[in-house]
Amino acid sequence: LNGTSITGGTLSAVGTGTITSDNSSLTTLTTSGSLIVGNNTTTTLTGTITNNGTITLNNSGNNTILSTNGNVTLTGTGNVVLGGTGAANDYIMGSGTLTIDQSISGYGTIGNGQILLVNNSTIDANTSGDTLVVDPSGASTNAKVMEATSGGTLELSGASWTNTATGTMTAATGSSLVLNGTSITGGTLSAVGTGT
Repeated sequence: LNGTSITGGTLSAVGTGTITSDNSSLTTLTTSGSLIVGNNTTTTLTGTITNNGTITLNNSGNNTILSTNGNVTLTGTGNVVLGGTGAANDYIMGSGTLTIDQSISGYGTIGNGQILLVNNSTIDANTSGDTLVVDPSGASTNAKVMEATSGGTLELSGASWTNTATGTMTAATGSSLVLNGTSITGGTLSAVGTGT
């Protein structure tokens, strides 16, 4: 997908097949299989995206962006991976509120001071030696799990968070949770084993 716009229906990759999106827009549709956001490109999401596969931000040293156009819900049985081989140049940002109903893992930046976040799933900084910065534009909500695992660092930067009764923020063994100029209300903050 190169500079195209798709609304509705299903995008699917079967088996080892992949779909690569370079500067394209996806609106209120379903994905399955592997969808890759190419290095140094932006894929824009609008409406509800039902992702039943894996969306991978695949930077190799340049800014690679999953952008929200207004209020967006990421749902489905799949997951989103901020990965690639470059420095921490993967971004989820844009405008409006991003409601997260499936796991997001890896390293990079979610929010970038541009969007509000509602987390109903798992945000996992799980890349050893790297940092996942979660930096919303304002007061945001965590109803499930925000964690650092496998030697990764989760940095909550700026704004404020309200944890619901089921909201947890955790540093697992060998991993770190960094609170940088943020405020947290409710829920549970914990460090496990050698986690800090």
